[in-house]
Amino acid sequence: MNPITWKIPCKLAPGAKPLRHNHPSDVGFDLAALRQVVIPSRREAYVPTGVYVCIPETLCGFIWPRSSTRKKGLNVFRGLIDPHYCGELGVLVYNRSDKDVMVEEGEYFAQLVILPRVFVEFDYVDELPATSRGEGGWGSTGRF
Repeated sequence: MNPITWKIPCKLAPGAKPLRHNHPSDVGFDLAALRQVVIPSRREAYVPTGVYVCIPETLCGFIWPRSSTRKKGLNVFRGLIDPHYCGELGVLVYNRSDKDVMVEEGEYFAQLVILPRVFVEFDYVDELPATSRGEGGWGSTGRF
């Protein structure tokens, strides 16, 4: 299979580490901290990456955590990057532990996932079609 490759303009601030893949099949591109940031216990902090992108109209981006970041007691706030955003990828991180946690300069701590943008129009109707799932949501399978 020949995957489609999109080119996304990307600029690095002085000292910023480039986006990276650990494996060719990885979906997310790892993001590193531009500088050291101490995140106080039970608080949040902004972590700059020094990575600037310009998302084309046909794509969008999402910020996701890396599993190693969760092991440190940190939660990466997920974020949506809309098409035509041209700026730095900054990440908001929450420390859920009882101790201050440091994100080191150059440490890969979050990831950027790029997906195609789907163009949607909502068709407002009086009744929704019947499906096998229906309104089954939170815990409807009994496994929650």
